[in-house]
Amino acid sequence: MLERGLTLTQAGWVLTVGAVTWCAGAVLAARWPLLADEAGRVRIGAVLVATGVGGFSTVAIADVPLVLPVAAWGVAGLGIGMAFSTLSVLALATAEPGAEGRTSSALQLNDQLAMGAAIALSGVVFAAFADSAPAAAATGLVLTAATVGALALVPASRLGGE
Repeated sequence: MLERGLTLTQAGWVLTVGAVTWCAGAVLAARWPLLADEAGRVRIGAVLVATGVGGFSTVAIADVPLVLPVAAWGVAGLGIGMAFSTLSVLALATAEPGAEGRTSSALQLNDQLAMGAAIALSGVVFAAFADSAPAAAATGLVLTAATVGALALVPASRLGGE
């Protein structure tokens, strides 16, 4: 965000948009009747995450008004808020009786390992380009995240179909 001339506080507010919309997505998922279908909610969430993160990748383009990538970040937050907790609900609902604890542990372990690996790999990639092209490196990582979000649509499309 320093490429845009934002202070660290202003950049923090941009990140806060994602956190607030994540919370809003989780509340909507739990309370809005139109999102009662859990599998559909995960699919909608995956589309919103991929679209939002892809839109956020325009943040490094100076000609794009800042409000657009910030709004896209909010869309991504809304999507993850709708999908993330729903995945746990679906996993526990399909766990064999008596295996709910094992399933819950596996979910937590998977979350931590996947996030740790993604952060470590991203850090290595970013560090390799930080001196020569930091904006391009960050944009590449954001586009990679959008691609992963889009790829999440493949397993999401199989949810609910036996």
